[in-house]
Amino acid sequence: MAANVTVNDVATATDESGAFSFTAVPAGTVTVTRPGWESAQIAWDGDPGPLEVVLEPRIVRAIRATGYAAGDDDAFAALLDLAAGSTVNALVF
Repeated sequence: MAANVTVNDVATATDESGAFSFTAVPAGTVTVTRPGWESAQIAWDGDPGPLEVVLEPRIVRAIRATGYAAGDDDAFAALLDLAAGSTVNALVF
């Protein structure tokens, strides 16, 4: 799956090897996004040489919210407290 790359409102996508190129784009911030990965931004000075942008995988740590917990204010608040005090970053309903 390709990553989306933008710089100065100009967009392209990476090829199967992860490479991308721009033609006649002024220096600026390069933003790379890809589903399942953390976005990355890097300042680009306009140098036509290679620019390496490394994406980190998005780690999902979810807990399941049952219908009971989702429908009960106290149970849901307890679930949110549990998530806030841990590495949980998602709820599955």
